[in-house]
Amino acid sequence: KDECEDPTSCSANSSCTNLDGSYECTCSATESHLCYGTLLCGTPHVRIFNVGRTADQPTEFQLSSYYTFKANVEIRCAKIWTQNMSWIIANTSMNDFEALATGTIASSGFNDWTPSKQHEGFANVVHTLIFYFTVVQQDDNVTKTAYDRGFILMRLPPLVAIISGETEITKGDTQTIVLNGSESFDPHVGPGHQELLMFHWLCRRAGEEFPSEHPLEIKVVSRPLNPPKPSRGGCFGTGVGRLDSNEPLFVLNASVLESSNATYVFKLIVTKDVRSASDEKLVEVVKGNPPEVSLNWLNLEANFSVHVSRARNIDLHFKRFVLNDRLNVISTAPLTISADYMGYQCNDDVEYQWILYQEDKNAGWLEVFNQPERTKVFTIDPKILEDNTKYRLELTVILRNDTPSKSVQVFKTALLPKEGSCVVTPDTGEAVYTLFELLCFGWFAINETFTYEIQISGEGSIYYSYYHGPSAKQMLVLPQGNASHGYWSNVKVFVLRSNGATTELDVPVRVTPPKSNASMDLFELLVKNTSAFEDYLLSMESHKAWQLMTAMLLTTEAQELVDGSNSEKSLQQRIACLIVLVLKQRDVALRRLQINEFKDLPGLVFISAFLASAGRNLPELSYLS
Repeated sequence: KDECEDPTSCSANSSCTNLDGSYECTCSATESHLCYGTLLCGTPHVRIFNVGRTADQPTEFQLSSYYTFKANVEIRCAKIWTQNMSWIIANTSMNDFEALATGTIASSGFNDWTPSKQHEGFANVVHTLIFYFTVVQQDDNVTKTAYDRGFILMRLPPLVAIISGETEITKGDTQTIVLNGSESFDPHVGPGHQELLMFHWLCRRAGEEFPSEHPLEIKVVSRPLNPPKPSRGGCFGTGVGRLDSNEPLFVLNASVLESSNATYVFKLIVTKDVRSASDEKLVEVVKGNPPEVSLNWLNLEANFSVHVSRARNIDLHFKRFVLNDRLNVISTAPLTISADYMGYQCNDDVEYQWILYQEDKNAGWLEVFNQPERTKVFTIDPKILEDNTKYRLELTVILRNDTPSKSVQVFKTALLPKEGSCVVTPDTGEAVYTLFELLCFGWFAINETFTYEIQISGEGSIYYSYYHGPSAKQMLVLPQGNASHGYWSNVKVFVLRSNGATTELDVPVRVTPPKSNASMDLFELLVKNTSAFEDYLLSMESHKAWQLMTAMLLTTEAQELVDGSNSEKSLQQRIACLIVLVLKQRDVALRRLQINEFKDLPGLVFISAFLASAGRNLPELSYLS
């Protein structure tokens, strides 16, 4: 039976068909299934997309990875009064009824759920995940429910164990060995918090192996009053084992070790709940008193810039990225290492030998750079380093009258954002008036949320940060392009990982001069009615207003100073107009600056670039007038 509310509203040669996703009806000239009108409602159906279907094969994910579960809801009904959605976590031993009744509601109101820090209590154990849907339909409040379930295993991020300083060091047979593990941390809590972390120190000689048991099951070793003969190995001749300390800082004198001319390996194991992490330091003990050398690392990467040259040199962050594989640095940023040693004197006869090796899976360590200068500073050109690669930096310090000292730092370069692209549409438009869309997509790095920085360049190598944030889609108002290149210019995009690793792109776009017959001549409005222009800016979001002013300023700067007549009078008139435009824009910018609309660093840098550009050009233009 046709149950459309008004079947006669359809013509004789048309069919009464359902609207998509509903039992409401519409008239159509094509054949379709029977229309049920507004009298019936279907039973809802739900299904979680990305979840394990058995307890022995759960979906396993890391809590810090922003993993999101999504459910599909299918319901057809003409009238829906209310609908509710909930995500429920329950013990796998419960049946469905028990899980729905006593499980923990992790989230409600949405058909997707992203686990967060508040759910850490469910980590490391398989749980049932249920998506529960309730809908109240029709005038008689008919309630219908549907649910789907699966199985999940939430993991906390791995611990980070760090022994401060270099990977390998040299110590004299009477010098003090300091092992500092206090930089170790649980990423889920953050650096500086060592609550519930357990520290275990192990020691062996080079060529021996550490036990594989849990640290608490490894025997404790110490230096006996009478070392056994023959030696049973380890650091004290009593075998490989665990040192008698559970503190993050362990100090011992090299004289207590079994041999005064041997290489020892110290291992730190950090444990918490079911997680553990480790780090090792190799100590070569030699006779004598070699200089005690330390390396200082600077890996420079700027996120927000007022560019005065190609270098990104404002708001420099001195980043030393420590991840699970010791030191992790950015391959695209300059890396400078300086060496210091205790007791340094300016007149010391000292030589520094720096050699950089790159790991090869088949051939081991391959030398890639030997610095010819024997100075205390070593600088790596970003072109030398590859991303996601392990390196070994070896420094030998030679004093004329002392034993040489060798220090080694093994580090890894961060994985750069890759496989993505950014495009501007349309690829041709008008300065100031065309609204361009910049879209970035396809960028890859495991478990990452990217940050995007968008910049444009002006005269004098001054760069303007149009945007800095997580949004991959931005609407842009751009200044006129380079006239000598057919008005083509580049929008510069930096795609940043959370650790600062950055990929840089130049996205081409053609921006022609603004047309004089535009529906609203903003340049004319600025000169003739500045207060109306400022009111227009105040109606816009702050960043967009500054973006518009920047596009106008740079377009003003880009205008040719000589018009078609080539007369001196005409030239002076045009220069005068340009000066008025720049002065007006500068004054508007200063007044906006007084309202203190920007509290963030990117905004202040943006304003600084604008004022620097406006102030720089005024003397240059005034000179000709």
